[in-house]
Amino acid sequence: MTPKQESISVIIPCYRCSDTIERAVASVVAQTLQPAEVILVDDCSGDGTLATLNKIQAHYPQGWVQVIECSVNGGAGTARNAGWAAATQTYLAFLDADDIWLPEKLKSQLKIP
Repeated sequence: MTPKQESISVIIPCYRCSDTIERAVASVVAQTLQPAEVILVDDCSGDGTLATLNKIQAHYPQGWVQVIECSVNGGAGTARNAGWAAATQTYLAFLDADDIWLPEKLKSQLKIP
């Protein structure tokens, strides 16, 4: 992670995404403009997803990745809202667990020169 971070919370709803979530988080790490936090919301996956999310959390500096565990499966919208409720930053950026961002995505979105 670069030292300069912007006031952005990245929220990733996760449902049975053990095979794709590490790639999604890696695309956040590769951003030229680093977010202040990443929030991974497990939508009651019931498989190995939660363990994978905890492993990812342990890999990064404490507090940068937050894992939220939903008690019932409510769908992606509910998981996004749970992440939104936990977010501490001014701006929110949503990423699906099976998607990736190009390295300039956040910088372009904020239009920072």
